[in-house]
Amino acid sequence: MTVYTCRICGFESESPVGIVSHATKHKNRFESLVGRPPEDYDEVVALLGSQPTLFAPYGSDQTTLTDHRTDAGGDQR
Repeated sequence: MTVYTCRICGFESESPVGIVSHATKHKNRFESLVGRPPEDYDEVVALLGSQPTLFAPYGSDQTTLTDHRTDAGGDQR
């Protein structure tokens, strides 16, 4: 089973159609902030990727469990 993960907020979908549909939400948010459609999705990620979301309420600087285990010298299972 393949899981597709949003590069902005971490939302996961087992459907490629679901993740594309989800990405539209971020493209629309980009357009509302900037006043124009994005040139590509990387531009959306650059603007919105560091903002707080439901899945990462403290933004991209939030320490994840994986980061903590790695920093503490733990294994990366």
